[in-house]
Amino acid sequence: EPVCRIDDPAYQTREARTLARIKGFENQIEELKISHAADRKRLEIARRNQALSQTDFKRIQGLLKTDAAPRSSLDRAELALNRARDEAARLNRRVQAFPHTLNRAHSSLDEARAELSSVRNDIRFCRVTVPFTGRVRSVNAENGQYVETGQELAVLADDSLLEIEMASDIRDVRQWLRFDEDPATGSRNWFSGIKQVACRVFGTDTDSGRSRTG
Repeated sequence: EPVCRIDDPAYQTREARTLARIKGFENQIEELKISHAADRKRLEIARRNQALSQTDFKRIQGLLKTDAAPRSSLDRAELALNRARDEAARLNRRVQAFPHTLNRAHSSLDEARAELSSVRNDIRFCRVTVPFTGRVRSVNAENGQYVETGQELAVLADDSLLEIEMASDIRDVRQWLRFDEDPATGSRNWFSGIKQVACRVFGTDTDSGRSRTG
């Protein structure tokens, strides 16, 4: 369970907007692929029309040399040929530009996904947790209070690790502390490791007293 939670409506709104952008880019990529397939088919048709217009233009051009066709027929054939060339060139540019257009769309999609990851990290950091079970020593903020970056909200204590400073004679300490034996001599030295043993700690802050075993 989190020890505190920071209000995150702004992050939630950013997340929703970013998800909508991602969906839009994904749809755009699919539409680009569909449009590209259609452009390739139209380009094939445009090139066939261009070839037919070229053939018709040359045919009328030959007839014009023998006065078998009026000049206006050649003009119309030339106009049709130019239109066919322009259409084929336009579609060819679209087909050739498709990889670059698709790459830009994918780049925009990647940026939106990166932004979504960042927003979700911000949302995750709005739930403050601690990696131990302990107790609250002090609370420095109230529910609904506006806080600054770096402001101390609370002080927690980890009861699993307690350190008590005390002055004692070494002869008394040896009576209730257990030291590891030195492997070389088999003796217990003051500077050797302290063994972990079960103990009970009694508190004297109340008449009845409180104890804890660990």
